[in-house]
Amino acid sequence: MGVITDENGFPLPDATVVIKGSTTGTTTNFDGEFSIAAKKNDILQFSFVGYVSKEIQIKEHNYLYI
Repeated sequence: MGVITDENGFPLPDATVVIKGSTTGTTTNFDGEFSIAAKKNDILQFSFVGYVSKEIQIKEHNYLYI
């Protein structure tokens, strides 16, 4: 589970979250929240129209808060 916000802390609804190299993905809800089944060392790719995409590797557990 995680939350995607902009630089001012406002949620980004309908942002895309995908596990790199797979077809597993989701989008954020109205509050910028998302949930995705990912494993340690998976890389999550985040994208939203008008923003630079970002990748984050999961290092500790299956839950990631952004």
